[in-house]
Amino acid sequence: MFTLLRRNGVSFVRGSLRTTGIALYHCGLANWIINLNRKRVRAVLYHAVESQQSDYTNGLNVTVPPETFALHLDYYQRHYNVISTRELLADGSKPASLLISFDDGYASVMDEALPLLEQRNMPAVVYLIGCAVRGRMVWVNRLNQAMNSYPCETRQILSAYPGLENMHRSKLIHHVQTRLDPTQIKEITEQLEIAIPELANDTHRLFCTRDDILEMQKRGIEFGFHTNDHMNLGKCRDSELQAQLETCGLESLINSNTFAYPFGYYAPAAIAKLSRAGFDKLLTVGNNTHYHSELHLDRTEVFETSYAKLFARLEVEEPVVAAMGRLANGVKQLRRKQLKQQAPVDPTPQKSHL
Repeated sequence: MFTLLRRNGVSFVRGSLRTTGIALYHCGLANWIINLNRKRVRAVLYHAVESQQSDYTNGLNVTVPPETFALHLDYYQRHYNVISTRELLADGSKPASLLISFDDGYASVMDEALPLLEQRNMPAVVYLIGCAVRGRMVWVNRLNQAMNSYPCETRQILSAYPGLENMHRSKLIHHVQTRLDPTQIKEITEQLEIAIPELANDTHRLFCTRDDILEMQKRGIEFGFHTNDHMNLGKCRDSELQAQLETCGLESLINSNTFAYPFGYYAPAAIAKLSRAGFDKLLTVGNNTHYHSELHLDRTEVFETSYAKLFARLEVEEPVVAAMGRLANGVKQLRRKQLKQQAPVDPTPQKSHL
């Protein structure tokens, strides 16, 4: 009950902020509000840019139509200085800087997004998944494809995992990524490909190939790392975590020393390993800016279909929600400190060693 009330409360706050932001935009205050915090680096996140979703992406909420992406770029061009990660790491000296990023390395980024970026002379960074570059399907897309194309067979395989057999389609992928460990996820993927041979025989070009990546590099696109198998790093034990963070074989393709967390999930062990590995920036998803350290950069995933809605999301809704989160976290830390200071002292007299 409390969780439901909290969720409804957050939705109400977000909706109110969004409405306020749209009104501010229509009042002509966009540039003034953006310039109130000219030093803040905005970062936006995309995945696939395609007109028609495939069985691999339909239902994942990762697709933006090319016309919507073009609208976003026109808005960015009007209000921000779009920068590369190279410029970001040089302190993003331009005012009102904005970074455009893509996770996973979908082929549609080259086919649909790149021409639109080039028309406006805009840089962007793509975060690559090792297994996808090597020609293997990412587990999220494989499971999604199986659910879309072979639902009965897929449900039968999932029935071996408590709670998954009858789980609503919209919640299933999220449950798997947050509750199952990498070993279980790999087991499910293998079982699907054995039981449904048509899955593995599909030759659909979903992700960028090595040749695509090298061509995009020549055309000004940067590439960072996004793990080897797109696992939730918070569910990885030490050996699996190490395997996920090794860039073996991708060194010639990665030209940006930055890293993006799969699903935006991270854990202290992952942060420590990535810091020791020498990454210059770690990109999250959501409003976690500076929550852990200056090493992190928050990104906002955007699907909005108008300038006003995009402004409201980037300049009102997300910044205010982030500020509220930081305030709440600060209050919690202060409360813990006060409770620690108020803890009763042991009245037992201590023996002297003199």
